[in-house]
Amino acid sequence: MFRTVFDAMPLLIFVVDDDVRIQEYNAAAADFLALQSSAILKRRGGEVLNCLHATEVPGGCGCAPFCENCVIRNSVTEAFRGNRIVRRRTRIEMIRDEKKLEIYALVSASPFLYKDKPL
Repeated sequence: MFRTVFDAMPLLIFVVDDDVRIQEYNAAAADFLALQSSAILKRRGGEVLNCLHATEVPGGCGCAPFCENCVIRNSVTEAFRGNRIVRRRTRIEMIRDEKKLEIYALVSASPFLYKDKPL
């Protein structure tokens, strides 16, 4: 039942670790990304979303100067400190079909444990 509810939500939902590596995602996220699961799972969010800043430095997502102010990464960090983040506005610059694309998002993050692993 929980997977059905997870996939029924018309929102992009990602379950991530403390480095924003995607552990699971729902059907809406799969449709948006249009990638094989092997290209999504265990990869950092910025790499999967083709964030413009994820390719600025060799370390990838989370290592560029821009990443210090990334609403997604900072929301995940706060969630891992036990805080719940609700609808923080952000602009995501990404590459799609070799063109720069800007999307606006409301980011929410909530911490939880699954099999004794914080997510």
